[in-house]
Amino acid sequence: MNGTLKRLAAKAGVVTATAALLTGVGLGTANASPNAAYIGDGYANNAHAVWCVQHLYNVFAKEQRDRYHYATPDIAEDAAWGPRTKAAVTLLQSWYSETQDGIVGPNTGWDLLHLDSGYGGKGGYCYQYIPSPSWY
Repeated sequence: MNGTLKRLAAKAGVVTATAALLTGVGLGTANASPNAAYIGDGYANNAHAVWCVQHLYNVFAKEQRDRYHYATPDIAEDAAWGPRTKAAVTLLQSWYSETQDGIVGPNTGWDLLHLDSGYGGKGGYCYQYIPSPSWY
């Protein structure tokens, strides 16, 4: 009987651990970009998030200059939300035919995240700070 109880306890532990993984227990939202806060005027802008927007925008600006020969200026990567960062986001939104509101939500976040493999993308540093669609 003692061996049977041990096997049952071991199975119960495996079932509990599996259930915890399936429900996301212990997985915080730091890796969940769909839960990242919007970035822009009127939002509590996280400095890391703003820096990511600025950095990824500069990747976009460089691509515009190199590939299409547009005079797209860089912006300061100072982690402070301001009129130049908002204008940069609006320009990016116009390029991707998004609503030009200067706010980084899931659609604009997707546009930014897929620009740079070093900081963007699902495994990049900025993924946790930039909102993106739930399917990404």
